[in-house]
Amino acid sequence: MDLTPDFLIAVAGAVVSLFFAYFPWVKDKFDALDSRWKPLINAGILLVVVFGLFGLSCAGRFDYFVCDQSGVMKAVELWIAALIGNRLGYSYGVRQFKQASQ
Repeated sequence: MDLTPDFLIAVAGAVVSLFFAYFPWVKDKFDALDSRWKPLINAGILLVVVFGLFGLSCAGRFDYFVCDQSGVMKAVELWIAALIGNRLGYSYGVRQFKQASQ
């Protein structure tokens, strides 16, 4: 299987959601946050992941993105896909189990 940036970013979105929900040392701190900050933290982490891959592509470590305006636009598209993956990961991997346990 070829690891495309689309796949990596979508998986990263789901993993971040599950990470904040199930790892106790992170979950407790994340649950204590005001609900306004939680989506912003998720979006920020995913932005770092996406543009980290973009930066590493520009540095020659990966060939996921071209280092021009079209590469930036592709990175933004993938960031949006990661946000969707993050939301789906939360909906199906976290919220569904929280509701079932109540």
